[in-house]
Amino acid sequence: MPDLMINDVAAFTGYGIVVADIEGWLDGPQKENQRGIVPGRPGTIRLRNPQEMERPLTIRGLVRGTTAFDVRTRFDTLKNALEGSTVKFAMPDGAGRHIYAAVELVSSPLVAGQFARKDLPVEIRAIAEFPYFLSDTLTSVGGGVAMPLGTAPVTPLLSLTGAAATGITFTLRNNLAATVATLTFPQLTLIAGDVFVIDNHLMTARKNGANQLALLATTSDFFLVDPKTHADYPTSAWPSIITSAGTLTVSYRRAWR
Repeated sequence: MPDLMINDVAAFTGYGIVVADIEGWLDGPQKENQRGIVPGRPGTIRLRNPQEMERPLTIRGLVRGTTAFDVRTRFDTLKNALEGSTVKFAMPDGAGRHIYAAVELVSSPLVAGQFARKDLPVEIRAIAEFPYFLSDTLTSVGGGVAMPLGTAPVTPLLSLTGAAATGITFTLRNNLAATVATLTFPQLTLIAGDVFVIDNHLMTARKNGANQLALLATTSDFFLVDPKTHADYPTSAWPSIITSAGTLTVSYRRAWR
C-alpha cells in the first residue's frame, strides 16, 4: 500500500508507520436527518435536507523500528506529535486529495511479547470536522468560465480588479447558465486600481483589505457552489460566476465527499 502522508511527511519515513488500512476513507460524511411531528398525523416529516456531519477516520498499521526500544521511541514521537492536533492526511490513492482531521487518540492494542517486539500495532483515531477531501491543486478560472467541481460543494474566493464602477453584482449561474444566486453591493464604488475580494467560506468582503460587508444587499447571500444542484457531474457540465464590471478571478479547491 502506498505510504500515507501526515502533514506532508511520509508516515513511514517520519514515524516508522506502515499503514494497513484506513477506515472511513471511502465512506461519505455522516448525515443527520431532522424530522418533526405534526399533531394528529401519523409518522413524521423531514424538516430539512440531511445535514452532513463530521467524518470519523481510523488509521491502522504497524510502527517498525530496529529494536524494541526504538519502536517505543517512535511510538512516543508519533503520539506526542499527533494527539490533540489537527493534522493534514494525504490519502494513499494517488488522487491528489487531502483532508484535515483532529487526532483524538493514538494507541497501540495489546499484543503478545510487546516488550521485545521490533514492531507494534498502532491505531490513530481522528475526526474530520470539515468532512470533505480537498484537491492538492488550487483551481483558478476567470469570470464566466466553467468551474470544474468534485462531488462536494465549494465556497470560492472571488477577486475583482479593474472595475471602475459604483454598484457591483456577482452572479452564480448553473450549468444551463440560469441564475442561482447573486451577491450585490449597490453602494460599493471601485476605481481601476482597487482590489475587491470576497471570501465565501469566511463570509468576508474587503476592498484593499478594508471591510465592506455593510454595503452588501440584504437580499444577497454568499455562494455555496454545489455539484448536485448547479452542475451535471456525469457530463462535466459546470456552473460559472460572472460580474457586472471588472476582471474576475474565481479560486477554490475541488472537494469530494
